[in-house]
Amino acid sequence: MADRRWGAAMDQLDRAIALAPGQAALHTNLALVLDEMGEPQSAMEHLSIALDVDPAQPLVHLNLGVLAARTGALALAEQAYRYAIQLQTSLAAAWSNLGSLLDNTHRAPEAEACLRQALTLEPGNSSARFNLACLLLRDGRYAEAWPLWESRDWPVHQALPWSCPRWRGERLEGMRVLVVQDAGLGDTIQFARYLRGLRSLGTSRIDLICQPPLQALMQQLQDVHTVWTWADSAQALDCAPWDVWIPVMSLAAYPDGQDTTALEPRPCLKHSESRKEVWKARLSPTKKNQRLRICLVAQGNPDFPHDAQRSIRDLEVLAPLQSVSDIEWIHLRGKSVSRGFDAEEPAWELGDLKDTAGLLACVDLLICVDTAVAHLAGAMGVPCWLLLPDYLCDWRWQRRGTQSAWYASMRLFRQVTPGDWASVVNQLNDALQAPGAVDAIRSLRLPQTSA
Repeated sequence: MADRRWGAAMDQLDRAIALAPGQAALHTNLALVLDEMGEPQSAMEHLSIALDVDPAQPLVHLNLGVLAARTGALALAEQAYRYAIQLQTSLAAAWSNLGSLLDNTHRAPEAEACLRQALTLEPGNSSARFNLACLLLRDGRYAEAWPLWESRDWPVHQALPWSCPRWRGERLEGMRVLVVQDAGLGDTIQFARYLRGLRSLGTSRIDLICQPPLQALMQQLQDVHTVWTWADSAQALDCAPWDVWIPVMSLAAYPDGQDTTALEPRPCLKHSESRKEVWKARLSPTKKNQRLRICLVAQGNPDFPHDAQRSIRDLEVLAPLQSVSDIEWIHLRGKSVSRGFDAEEPAWELGDLKDTAGLLACVDLLICVDTAVAHLAGAMGVPCWLLLPDYLCDWRWQRRGTQSAWYASMRLFRQVTPGDWASVVNQLNDALQAPGAVDAIRSLRLPQTSA
């Protein structure tokens, strides 16, 4: 299987099972192959067969729980994790996975107990440390959370083309610091606020490596000398031999000595006036009776691991919003921008996120699922109504409430039950038609400042 010839492996296992259908290990191995081939439901069936043959297999229960959680069978996942723990109480991975599942289904106290038990068993378990960090961040318990957050998988896997050490909170007077992009575009945007504090620590130079769509946008940051991408990082090394480097999200773990205003949910990015003028010319003039121009983003990157929970794939669920009068809808799908709520043909194509910022500067409100565009609006101070799933809601939006701790111009709309976008649309309808809605929306817009 090491050469990933999964089809051949599946054929061999099918033949072996035909000869010995009662061999639990064969079903377990076939389940692993099926999962690699993108067939989790079939994989779960074979894990269940393996457990029918021999139910005293804690690791098989654990794997069944992982697949069940991934496919949304949450009750089955919880049951599988609990069986694994019952069979092997020292299995830290089962405690960690159960804790994460409980945290994402609104049972935080029991979740925290499970995660701490996992760390009692294996203090260095990175998955348990990460899951506990997410729980604590949801609760706003930042002092304990940020050090644990350092256990996350840093997503940049290529060999680092520089030899300087990673910064871990040492004194920075006179040092040249390289800050490096983190997992997603939204993560880099959200944590760019912490760049404000690095200059106050006496650094002589701050450079940033970010994703290409962010490069032009991030070049406006006043405390950053040069913004690079991975494509030109080797060239950057020749220009700026840095003393230390750090992933951008890790800046939150070292707040001592930084300007405390870095933590405030105020804008840190601004639009380009020239890009705004381009979009003003493209968009139709405001109609006499038009109350609002709203940009809608209902879907995120389909390759994101939890996109099934955060995106609205069936756009028909949003149809009731069209009944709200005197609104011009601008629909953003990927890089396509369409006039109208349900327009099939894009009118324009977006460039980078600096181009997106110019578009957002021309609308009264962004209604958006949890994507980088929402972070961009928040970082610009553009009014944003964020649509959130009930299950696997990201830690940064906390557990409840309508206000964001990270962005002052943002209002949160939450599912009542997992997958129930209809309840969110009802909330949106009520909010759009409430007395004084227009003034309330426009009052959310904040003056733009650059970091």
